[in-house]
Amino acid sequence: MSIVEAACCGLHVVSTKVGGIPEVLPPEFITLAEPNPEILIKSILNSIKNCQNNLFPNSKKKHD
Repeated sequence: MSIVEAACCGLHVVSTKVGGIPEVLPPEFITLAEPNPEILIKSILNSIKNCQNNLFPNSKKKHD
């Protein structure tokens, strides 16, 4: 439920590919990672970089 709330607030979501999470949000709202700490860290860092490079314009627009 919290990933849907985050997406509704305009945030890009990073989550693991477990349960029904891949089916909850469309790909432009979520980055899915394998349930592995190192891969999850890389996914989070890539999402931060993409946000800083304005590749998630909806998130940036909502929070500026």
